Formats: sequence, C-alpha cells, structure tokens
Amino acid sequence: MRFSLAAIVAAAVCANALGQTGGGCSVTVKPDPNFNFTAIANKPVLNDIVLWDKDGPFGPLPQRILLAGVLTNPGNQTVNHMIVSYDPVAGTWEPVGGGFRPGYGAATAAAVMPNGDVIVTGGFTQSGDTPGGGPLVNANLIARWDGTQWNAMGSGIQATSGFGVFDMAVTPSGELIIVGAQQGAGGVASRFITKWTGTQWVAMNNGLNIAVNESLARSVAVSANGTVYVGGQLAGMGNIVLWTGTQWESMGAGLGECFNIVIDPFEQQPIAITNFIPGVPNNQQSQLAKWNGSSWQPLGNSLSNANAVTVGADGRVYAKSGIDLRMLDRRTNTWVPVPGAPQLLYERFFAMPDGDLIAVAVSGQQRLHRFGPPADCPLVATNFDTASDFSA
Repeated sequence: MRFSLAAIVAAAVCANALGQTGGGCSVTVKPDPNFNFTAIANKPVLNDIVLWDKDGPFGPLPQRILLAGVLTNPGNQTVNHMIVSYDPVAGTWEPVGGGFRPGYGAATAAAVMPNGDVIVTGGFTQSGDTPGGGPLVNANLIARWDGTQWNAMGSGIQATSGFGVFDMAVTPSGELIIVGAQQGAGGVASRFITKWTGTQWVAMNNGLNIAVNESLARSVAVSANGTVYVGGQLAGMGNIVLWTGTQWESMGAGLGECFNIVIDPFEQQPIAITNFIPGVPNNQQSQLAKWNGSSWQPLGNSLSNANAVTVGADGRVYAKSGIDLRMLDRRTNTWVPVPGAPQLLYERFFAMPDGDLIAVAVSGQQRLHRFGPPADCPLVATNFDTASDFSA
C-alpha cells in the first residue's frame, strides 16, 4: 500500500496532534435551517448519502450532498422526492432530474459514476416524465441520470418478493457493483450481485451460490486496488466474501451476519458490523470487526449495538451505538465519545471530504445535522511502519 504526498503531510499533522495533550477538544455544530426535511410517520426515510460533483473535479460548482430515500419537504419545499441534492454553499435543494413519478416507494441506494452520472435504485419501474426529467423511460428498479435525462440500464433488475438492490459501489475502473436480493440484471442471471460495465450487465461467476430463502447481500465496498468485498447473510460462505477476479472466496467461517462494510483508507482492509466474531469472548450484538489479512479481529474495545459505521478521508472511523456517536482512538484501539456531538438517535451519517460529519436524526425538529471535525483531538494515528508505505 502506498500513500501520496498529501497523505504524508496529513500524517505529519496527525503525528503533531498526537504530541498534544488535547484540552478543549470538541466538535463545532453547524446549524443550517435549510438542511432539513420532514419525518414520515415520525421517522425519516433516508437510505443513502453520497457526494456528487455535477461538473467534475475541475469545474467551479461545489460538491453537492446527494440523498436517496423518501424526503418530504426538503428545504421546506412542499413536495416528496426519492432523490434530491443539497448545495451546502448556497443552502439550496433540488430534485435530481425532476425526481421520480409518485407512487413508487423509496429510493434504496445511490452512486455517482466517474463521469458524474447518478445511478439510483428503488421501487420504481419508470423514470422521467417529470419537470426537468426528460421523456418517460421504462427503468426497472434502477436508472441513470446523465445530467439531461433519465436512462434505462438494460432491462433493469430482476428481483423477487419486492426486494431489489440494497447497496452499490463504484470500482476504480469505473464499473458499478450492485448487491441485494436480486436474481440478476439485464437478463443476466447473477444471484445477489451483478456488475454494470457502463454498457451492459455482467455476471460475477453467476453471483453468490447460496440458498435464496436463507440469504441476501446487504453491503458492498471496494478497496483502492479494486478488491470487491460483499457482506450480508450469506449462508455457508462466512457472511463476508471477496472477489478474486474469477471467483468468490469466503473470508473465514463463523463470522456472524454482516450489516455494513466499509474500507479503512489507511490499511485498505474491510471494517464490518457483525453480530458475532469467532474466538472473541463476551460477544455483544452488532459490534465492529476488522480484517487483519488472515482473520477477523475486534475493532476497538466493546461497542455493543453498533448499527452504522463510516470512515472519513482523514482516516477517522466513526460508529454509532444507540444515541452515542463514537470515534476510534487508533493509538489505544478504543472507542471514545465524539466530544460535543449532540446525543440524538441518529439513523445514518456520512463523513465529508473536509472532515465534517453529516448525521441524520430519527427525531427532533432538525433532522439533518452537520458538525465540524474534532481537529484538535489527537485521535488519528496510523500504522505507517516502513519507508515503502510512502511515495510522492
């Protein structure tokens, strides 16, 4: 694994922080009355948050925050949307491609392709025919917004029992990986996982060869070198698998059901939320584990009932347990409270490139919260151990 010059500078800053005693360490709450939406039945329906750069990395427009689900009255607009974006600089909302026609439930996941196209999955069979959305398109459970109109992606997703895609990830080569309870896509049989090359759907060794009535894939993550990791309830495969390039390989037997999987940006190894880690005494439901290259080990001290994890660009690992928002102290491998963070029942959160954390609360007048990183907290240390870890 190699790091850029920017990573070395960041590591030096972190190392300097490690020499400080702390003191006054806290987050900065950033209230924004426009960054909000109304709850439905006292619970927000937000299934995914991603960043979207509409005009690419060299364009003048700021990155927008893309939210997928069912959002009622975003920014006090009297309308429901399945997919919307928020401009944190201007404080404005806008539906992506005019949103979707009503009556199709919720968007389940969103992804942004290298060219800026937005991919959305959800309970819809058509897209377009909305203000600014272009012509009506038959798009079964998945659609692509190209900046001008919605487009079908082949014949869409083949799913049973109303289930479709739960998560998506984009590989370094620009391919899209979808996982869920689907049986295939575009007429290609591929159980629980399928790949979009940009022009067609391709099976990845026919998907995961596991019992349909016992299994589903919940989460997917891709490392910087393109390794694909899939987690879920994968009967007989250890519940987390990796793609070798030709076949799926179990990452150890006995691991409990996987609910969420992300990649540690420093070590490029998967971090997972699971309900059982083999060989670990006093297992608590929904705890965090990290792959060390040969086995799963607990990440941090005991953190029970964890139900969300995210990793910032600066390497900070955040996890949520009940109303507590925790951050991993890599020096001591312990979970510590994020000082100053509001204690709310958060449903989802997302780390911005600038270190800010976006958190979605289940209750309260302000459902979406944004607060700054605890930059004065000496909590980001990494395992840079040899000169080969660095390159300019």
